[in-house]
Amino acid sequence: MRVGLYNFDKNELEEVKEIVNNELCNMEIINEIVVISKEDKERLGRADDFFNILIIGNSFDILVELEHTLQNISHYTKIIIGIDERSFAMSDFGIKVYGYFMKNTIKESLPQIIRNLADKLTNEDDDKKQIKKLINEITYISVEHIYLVVHFKNMTAKIIRKTLKSVEEELKMYGCFIKIHKSCLVNMKYVDDVIGNKAIINGKEIDISTRRLKMFKDIYHNYQMNNRKLDR
Repeated sequence: MRVGLYNFDKNELEEVKEIVNNELCNMEIINEIVVISKEDKERLGRADDFFNILIIGNSFDILVELEHTLQNISHYTKIIIGIDERSFAMSDFGIKVYGYFMKNTIKESLPQIIRNLADKLTNEDDDKKQIKKLINEITYISVEHIYLVVHFKNMTAKIIRKTLKSVEEELKMYGCFIKIHKSCLVNMKYVDDVIGNKAIINGKEIDISTRRLKMFKDIYHNYQMNNRKLDR
């Protein structure tokens, strides 16, 4: 489970990190805590940098500053906002916020929110766990006529009748799937390299559209830098 932390001072940051670690470890949840600097705030809404939980240490003007970024964030990310007296009545700009905690009582108000949310996120039935496991095996998805072809790491494929747009939205919560042209989604976990205008995915060359090439190369390099090497 990835947890992003934004806009905390040094003392608050250590306190919040300790609470998150304690609560998730107590539930035997493996977690990765990522501290996001103000200079890198666009990372909050970046498609290749999905967070299960995003905790924002609010201030009087922080939601104004983050208005555009928060509107681009995945709706699968659960947002928790720390508030103080000045920011208590501030608008959240239509963003669905899971919970609020008082910044002057972090130790009292934050742990229960983390506990409840982590329990909700991990309380999946067997069918959902199987779906999640299957999705993790997807290398890329391509459009063939009116169908989609889902390609798996064991070189098998399955045909489904859905739109690429709907599948792209559904997959946001499961991993980093990026559209490299209008008829193909790729799982960044399986992108071995980008050579010229082609992505090398599980040994296969996939064309990248000219319009998306620079963006995809940036996403690829950022993904390589910010993600630990995953077992396949």
